[in-house]
Amino acid sequence: MLCLLAWAAGIVDAVSYLGLGRVFTAMMTGNTVLLALAIGQGESMAILRSALALACLMLPIVIRSTESMLRLVPRELREASYALGCRKGRTILTVVLPAALPGVVSGCLLAV
Repeated sequence: MLCLLAWAAGIVDAVSYLGLGRVFTAMMTGNTVLLALAIGQGESMAILRSALALACLMLPIVIRSTESMLRLVPRELREASYALGCRKGRTILTVVLPAALPGVVSGCLLAV
């Protein structure tokens, strides 16, 4: 019963975040953590439940820091890549991600 209630609460949270246009970037409530803890119902699953709960708590922090680092990449770098004939995917892989990588890595490390 607890698992069913936690699952329903997690779905409501996910739908409300989708309605805001962002997935898991708003402040997490306890419902999704409760969902993560209710997935396994035995002592053998304690490590998995703990890891899943930690991942649910870290996800908003990592997403916000990654999003802000990607926005800090200068538009001129992207435009220069487009002017040289690179497609959007190639620009992201070769220009944007390498420029934002230090910030993304530091955000991931701070989330832990």
